[in-house]
Amino acid sequence: MIEFYRNIARFLVLILTQIVLLNQIEISVFFNPIIVVFLVLAFPFDMPKWFALLLSFIMGLIVDAFMNTPGITSFALVTTAYFRPFVLQIIQPRGSYQSSDRPNVDSLGWNWYIKYSVVLTVLFHLVYFIILGLGHDNALISLLKTIISAVFTIVLIFLLQLFTLRHAT
Repeated sequence: MIEFYRNIARFLVLILTQIVLLNQIEISVFFNPIIVVFLVLAFPFDMPKWFALLLSFIMGLIVDAFMNTPGITSFALVTTAYFRPFVLQIIQPRGSYQSSDRPNVDSLGWNWYIKYSVVLTVLFHLVYFIILGLGHDNALISLLKTIISAVFTIVLIFLLQLFTLRHAT
């Protein structure tokens, strides 16, 4: 039950961070980090796929309401949640995932987490900026926005992992 409340708190903090802080940063049109993808990365391994898709949809709608991007964040989060099991299968450690494993650095190490978070974060941003740029941007501009925003988002995700490590280094 404590894990449930911890996840609700994580959701609220990240949504507020996205809305209050990250949405207000206007360095460049190419710089638009979207940290809520971290919530999809943090879903437990044993979460049913339908529930992951539903949660991603709801989280996306909440963010879309504040970012004035009707359905775009939601679609990108659902797409990320849909492909997450395939990515998990491809980068699966030897001996499969254990019941005690969590999708974080503390449980599976930096090497695994870097592969996991980079692939899904880039996928999220690619889908987001392709849809956002339909009819406005050419493919190169959408790709540049994807790369720049994904890099900054990945840095933020790694910092979140550093701050939440439970073991002594």
